[in-house]
Amino acid sequence: MEKKTVFIVAIVLVATAALMTAYRLISPGQMAFDGAQWRGILTDADYNRRYAMVTSVIQLTADGTLNTQDKVLKLLGPGDWESDDRADTWEYRLGAIEGSSDMRLLELTFDANGRLLDRRVKQEVQSRRADVASPK
Repeated sequence: MEKKTVFIVAIVLVATAALMTAYRLISPGQMAFDGAQWRGILTDADYNRRYAMVTSVIQLTADGTLNTQDKVLKLLGPGDWESDDRADTWEYRLGAIEGSSDMRLLELTFDANGRLLDRRVKQEVQSRRADVASPK
């Protein structure tokens, strides 16, 4: 009976660890926004740090701190590229999804006067991007 109890506890611990790891991989982290780290991309891991900061960036757009192209440019820097669909939409890489060629992007859309209209985090198939370059 004792071995069976130890085995059940071990299974529960392994399952808990697996669930915690899965949650961490699919949900944005709660890292505070740091403009220098956001703009200072050197490795693929830096893009994952951006993803950890995305909740803070979304909050900055919600509270009006980032509500114009000028403010976004000053705090986040220029987008990694403009949207394929619209020139008034900037996209920022947030890193690849673990075990996939898909990538996460923060998409910011502006009106003709440079005011922020919309923001979203989206997933995109990596192979669609011909202009994806390695970090500098």
